[in-house]
Amino acid sequence: MAAADSLTAYAWSGNVRELENMTERAIVLSSGKVIGIQHLPADILEDKIPPQQRSSVQGSDDVALNDQVKQFEKQLIEQALTKTSCGKAKAAQLLKISERSLWYKVKKYF
Repeated sequence: MAAADSLTAYAWSGNVRELENMTERAIVLSSGKVIGIQHLPADILEDKIPPQQRSSVQGSDDVALNDQVKQFEKQLIEQALTKTSCGKAKAAQLLKISERSLWYKVKKYF
């Protein structure tokens, strides 16, 4: 419901395309059937949720997209490995990637 409240409260300055683009982005970012507040862009959430509930990976004007993606991917891998007590098979399953892909990414980032 928080996501729906944020969408309703947002002053949509753009046209319908802005809403469509935001919706498509949220669908891509969500891993299930429910779009949560964490899947919404920062400009919609601005001052709506406390900073500690926002994603720890925040965009920056001086950081390239590729670097941000790598940072976020590394963070997700760390979280999955922590949740599974470093069990690579379970972490890969949690991330919905193959064990081989996870192994490659672990070697790449750590």
